[in-house]
Amino acid sequence: ARRNSERQAREEEEKQREAKQRREEAMREERERDKQRRIADTAALKDHEERYALFEVRARAKDPVPFDQIPWPFSNGRLLLPTSGDTRKSIKVWSRRWHPDTWAKYEFVEGDRTLVMDKVLEVSKEVNSALATYR
Repeated sequence: ARRNSERQAREEEEKQREAKQRREEAMREERERDKQRRIADTAALKDHEERYALFEVRARAKDPVPFDQIPWPFSNGRLLLPTSGDTRKSIKVWSRRWHPDTWAKYEFVEGDRTLVMDKVLEVSKEVNSALATYR
């Protein structure tokens, strides 16, 4: 009986060790996925900023812009957010950038204004929601 209980204790310890190893491996994998996501987001954000600068020149020149040529700030279905320097300050800049009043002064291809403004409102809400987490 004693050997049986010792064997059961060893088996239980082994199961606990294996479970701990699985948890640690899962955490390592999650950290690696987060790292890869941050790298991809950094590249996507850089690309977005470059495309937005070109868009802004065109939009300020009152050149009508089609909906599909607007550099929407999304990557893999997630909102990209500026994360360099003071994150809260950077998000506030985006809050102004994506505010519907900012976009009301731009020209869009005929028939695209409603579609653009609906999307801008969606982006604006997401940016402001992100900003609220940094208050």
